[in-house]
Amino acid sequence: MGEDRLLCLCVMLLLLLLSANDSDSAEPQYMVLVPSLLHTETPEKGCVLLSHLNETVTLSASLESASGNRSLFTDLNNT
Repeated sequence: MGEDRLLCLCVMLLLLLLSANDSDSAEPQYMVLVPSLLHTETPEKGCVLLSHLNETVTLSASLESASGNRSLFTDLNNT
């Protein structure tokens, strides 16, 4: 529970920093937050922020290892 709160606080801080540096340019911007350590068989959370987009984007992430590649996303919500 403490890790979720820390992640939420980090996201809020970065959003504040991004909005404070918001310029008039409409260049696409992105930010990705992921845990520094991923645990096996344990759900982990990450955050992706996309802004100033004027076209459809495709987002994918995979974990590459000697035993093969594994997709990290099973369902993405567009909010």
